[in-house]
Formats: sequence, C-alpha cells, structure tokens
Amino acid sequence: MLDEERLKQDLQAFAAIRPLFVNLGWGLLNELDCTDLIKKGASLKELMEKREIKNKKMLETILDILVGNGVLKHEKNKYSFVSIPQPNKKEDIDFLKKNYNRSMEWIAICFKDAKEVITSGKPKDKAGFDDEKGLELWDAIMCESPYSLRKKAILIFTKELKDGNSVLDFGCGGGIGLEQILLETSKNIFLDGMDTSGNYLERAKKRMQHLYTNTQSEIIKRNIKKIQFTLFDPKKPLPKNKKYDVIFLSIVLNHIKEEKHAKLFKELKSMLKRNGRLVIYQLINQSKYNRVPIWVMHVVPSHQEYPFRETYLRNIKKNFRNVDCFFDGTITVSYD
Repeated sequence: MLDEERLKQDLQAFAAIRPLFVNLGWGLLNELDCTDLIKKGASLKELMEKREIKNKKMLETILDILVGNGVLKHEKNKYSFVSIPQPNKKEDIDFLKKNYNRSMEWIAICFKDAKEVITSGKPKDKAGFDDEKGLELWDAIMCESPYSLRKKAILIFTKELKDGNSVLDFGCGGGIGLEQILLETSKNIFLDGMDTSGNYLERAKKRMQHLYTNTQSEIIKRNIKKIQFTLFDPKKPLPKNKKYDVIFLSIVLNHIKEEKHAKLFKELKSMLKRNGRLVIYQLINQSKYNRVPIWVMHVVPSHQEYPFRETYLRNIKKNFRNVDCFFDGTITVSYD
C-alpha cells in the first residue's frame, strides 16, 4: 500500500473508532447508574460521590468526549443529557476488525476491566502490557493506526540526515520506530534506543536482529551493528554521556505526568548537539471537549493522560525557540 493510501486508511480508522468509544463510554455510564443523574443534571463531583466513582480522570474524560460528540452538554459546572449516541455503523466496525484487529482485541481487554478501574481508582495490573503476550499485542497495535503518522514524523528528519549523524529513539519500546528510521535513511548514522523497560529493550534487540537477517541493504546492516541500547530509571536524571543530532519520541508523553514534561524537554535539549532537533509524535487533546477518544487507556497502569495542546506546546516552548507543528500539533519539531 502506498504511503498516502495508508495514511488515508489510518485517518479513517481514527475517525471510525471515535463513535465506538462514545458508545462504550455511554454504556459504561449506564452500568454505573450515572445516566439517570445526568438526565437531571449533575456535576463531576456529584457523580463521583453518589455513584462511588474514584477515578476522576477517567470519568471526566468520558463525560467530555460525550459532550464533544453531542451526547451531553456541560453548563454551569453540570453535565446534562442531550441525545442518545448514534449506534456504531456496521461498515465501520467491519473496517476496524478487518484492518485493525489487534487494536480491537486490545480495546476488548481494557473495556472488560473498565468498570472495576473507574470505581476502584486503580488500574489493573494485568493491563500493564509487560508480560510477553501483552508486549506482543502492544507492538502489534503500534503497527496499526499509529503507523502512518509516526512514519510522517520520521520522514521529517530522516530526509535531512547526513553521514555520521546520531539519532536517539527515546522510549523506543519494542523497536518499531528504530526499524522505521533504519528503513527510511540511506545515510550511515549512529542510532540508539532508550527505554525504561528491560523487556521492551530485549524485544527491540530481537527486532533489529530480524531486520539484519532479512535486509539486503548493507547500510542498514552497518547501522544496526552500531545501535546502542540504554535502560534508564525514570526516577533518575537522563544519562548525558552522548549528544544527538535528533531525538525522537513516539507516543511516550502520555506515560509521563504532565507536570514533568517541561523538565523532560529541558533534559532532552541538553542531550542535543548544537542545531539539534527534538521530533515528537504524540496523540494530544485539542481541548477539553475535543479529546483523544481512547479513554480505556486509563486502565493501563502507566497511563498519565494525553497532554492538552495548549499546555503541551507551552512546555516545549519553555525550552525551544522554534516549534513547528503538523497535524494540529500531533507532530512537532523543536529547535533553536
């Protein structure tokens, strides 16, 4: 499939999945006996107290997505009912199951535990995706709808790489971004991967070994041989023993508390060479009622909420004089 065709398909998937999450959210509120209160008008605090809900972020995310999609309205601090959500279109569900079946599997796993998570306030340990099956599933998801936009972000910097340039994939996970970078550059580069999970780094190493065995490109083989992997402790400062021309992040920031983003950007900037660039692909909330619809991410223990566009860009601009935005800020390129 051509790149533009794949991008069109992935954007279609993002659009098709929104009504799915709207209906799942409305269904969960029904299970929690919240809809009767909402029809009378209820604040977030009232819903939490009267229905003994402890996960405030998850509840607010669902409510705001429903407001943004015309199911509810929010006035004078109260959520009230507007209309029942439109049923999911069969053709949309069939399209998602056919082309994004692992994502649909992941949604089913998370939604099964959603009621317990929203009432207990504690994410389910088994949704941490740190066992082998979970890691495999998460890698499969990252090859589905995020694929095209991540590739767009990678193409922004790979087309300008020069021989001898160094690139860090920060939060490299199972190595999908590393693989895409290798496939998109024809230059001899120094490419590194850094992550907090030893299990993920082992998967990344295996992915690199597989690519090395199956590629005919001598440049890719040389670049793979030079890759260094670093396991780091998120509670400690980042290692500063090496500087990079490009640092790349792909869907990482939603696993880091928002109040720590500005500090992280400052640390990452200190790891860049002069004229280096920080390139980020990150799903972000455009506004309170225009949120990333995937609220079941709150079931995942490491999830810290998707950043809001205004705050997200402000935190980057605290550290970089220039910030170029693409796809409404989903891709950013920051430099001085």
